[in-house]
Amino acid sequence: EMTPLSTSPVVGNEEEELNRSEISPDLSMMKQKLWLGVENVPTGPIGREITLYCPYWIDNQTGCDLLFSENDLLPYFGRARGKDEILVPAKKEMLGESQGEVDSLPLPILFSSRRSRLYFRLAGTQKTPYSPSISIKRAGPSGHNPIPLSESFSKQDPSKIYHFSVDMVTMPTDSIYNKTKVISVKTAIIIENVSSFSIAYRQCGVEDRHHKISSGQSIDHCWDSASRPMEITVHPCGDMWNWSSTFPLLGTGDTYFGLRLSHQDQDDVFLIIPVSITVSATHILVSFKDPSAEPPYRIQNDCKDVCVKFEQVELQQPTMGVMHLTDSAPKEKERELSAAPLNPQTTVLPGTSVGYAWDVPTWPHRLTVHLDLVDASTTVEYAIDDLGDRDPLILSEIKRNASGILNLHGRSHSILKKDSDTANHLEKKLKAVLAK
Repeated sequence: EMTPLSTSPVVGNEEEELNRSEISPDLSMMKQKLWLGVENVPTGPIGREITLYCPYWIDNQTGCDLLFSENDLLPYFGRARGKDEILVPAKKEMLGESQGEVDSLPLPILFSSRRSRLYFRLAGTQKTPYSPSISIKRAGPSGHNPIPLSESFSKQDPSKIYHFSVDMVTMPTDSIYNKTKVISVKTAIIIENVSSFSIAYRQCGVEDRHHKISSGQSIDHCWDSASRPMEITVHPCGDMWNWSSTFPLLGTGDTYFGLRLSHQDQDDVFLIIPVSITVSATHILVSFKDPSAEPPYRIQNDCKDVCVKFEQVELQQPTMGVMHLTDSAPKEKERELSAAPLNPQTTVLPGTSVGYAWDVPTWPHRLTVHLDLVDASTTVEYAIDDLGDRDPLILSEIKRNASGILNLHGRSHSILKKDSDTANHLEKKLKAVLAK
């Protein structure tokens, strides 16, 4: 049985109420109607146990004030929604006078609904779009995770986009709150830095907003611009290393790769930052590892005289037809050229090896390999993610009558060169053994 109960507005301290009234004066004084559950269980011939409970709590851990409603119809002419829209403030932590003393807002907001689905949006001075409908009857993560929410309806505005996750948590059966479900809303994308130095990152195409992550720290991620690609680029804090190429955070699944950054002043000097992306039902965890870890690939040149050069195979962009350029087109073209990914050529000298990671993770995972002798050279492409041996590559040199053999073994690449005289000697020896 459900019983209606009218409650007072959601209140906090005086400073919080002032800040909230600046966001939306009408919403700061909204009242809420609760439908409480009543359980009446006999405990004996004359005794009864009566339990009053609220069906739902809303626990907002996103850092953003949210509005919840049973429908996704926005108010007209700037009027407040009234009692059918509930303000759930963010859980803001404040350091006390002594270090380690933390004060936070009280228990989660009480909520009740006779419907099976719920909507929420960002609270603010302007209208914001609602999320997809969230099922509140079934326990577990929402099937819509991660849920995008924008600060504006227009994708042309430089508004932010947040990705949240919703998880319906049932209370323990031995708890006094065992009839209540917690609607837990969290930030879906978390970026952590487990390297030994500070890292800065920014969204692709947004050059004036950088986010710094100190060593051992993590931050909740949001996109600074709805009109730019949802990809990020990183580099260590400082002016020593160039920015990496961009890579996406959504739709990748669990993956592990490396970012190869070039030095600002020195050629053939690179820094490899391993990156892991772990996807769960409620979170996407992006972790930057320390460069001291083993690189994803190692390319080894065991030749005596052959010099190996290689670069990543570039992605072929489709050819576009004739376009009518506007006044802003040259600026857009200049921005695209300045943000073009670097694809440097790497040289591996005989008897040496180098660690390697993709310069552009979104390009084909193939290498163009150049083998150079004094009077001969050849070029071939290899997909180094495919395990197994490759066909040998023969280099002919007229003056020295030598041949080179290229063998690729999975992710470790060895280049072997043998003189033709040695090969002939082994062939004769093998024939003599077979003749016996």
